[in-house]
Amino acid sequence: MTPAEFQTAFPQFENVEVPILQRHIDAADPYFDVSRWGDFYARGLGNFVAHNVEMELRKRGISPGGATANDAIEKQVGSVRVRRSDKLVEMQAQNPYLKTEYGQIYWQLAEQVGMGMLAV
Repeated sequence: MTPAEFQTAFPQFENVEVPILQRHIDAADPYFDVSRWGDFYARGLGNFVAHNVEMELRKRGISPGGATANDAIEKQVGSVRVRRSDKLVEMQAQNPYLKTEYGQIYWQLAEQVGMGMLAV
């Protein structure tokens, strides 16, 4: 996947610098065995990269959109107050892929594909 292909699939990242995208695409390589991922490869890789780019941008105080609630447990705007479930906060602490919609999609696909054998 190239940065241009990524931005076509995820247009909300069209303003993100190409070197940032390329770094995350390159870093994704060890997480994907093309033969194992098969038809899910492009979707899995795209969502994995989108999740990691989104998390990097959040650290910089930028969010291109498509994110679930950030690390704040409670927010209030005017008279409207929204509070995230304590269980969700706990789950996100245990699995950081649950912090973005992209990570959630990647995680769901990874569970379907299976992670293969791990050697310790």
